[in-house]
Amino acid sequence: QELTVQASGSTASAWHDLFRQHFDIWRDHKAFVGGSNLDSNTFANHFDALRRVYSDRLEYERFIVQQPNSDLPVEAIKELGFRIQA
Repeated sequence: QELTVQASGSTASAWHDLFRQHFDIWRDHKAFVGGSNLDSNTFANHFDALRRVYSDRLEYERFIVQQPNSDLPVEAIKELGFRIQA
C-alpha cells in the first residue's frame, strides 16, 4: 500500500499525516475501551477477541511512503521499517 505524506512544515505534521493514513486510532481506541468496565477476566477475553478479529496488519514494511517534499524525517521513517519512494 502506498502512503503519500502531504504535510509540509513541522515534523509533527508529517508524522500525523503519515499515521492518519495508516490506521484509524479512534476506531481502535473505541473498541479497546468498550471493555473498560468489565472485570479483569472478562476484559482479558474481550481483548483476546479483539486481537482475533482485528483485520489490519500494520507491519510498516508493507507500506511505501511517497515523499513529495524534502522536509520529511526520512531516516526516522526508514528506521520504523517504512519504504521510501522519492
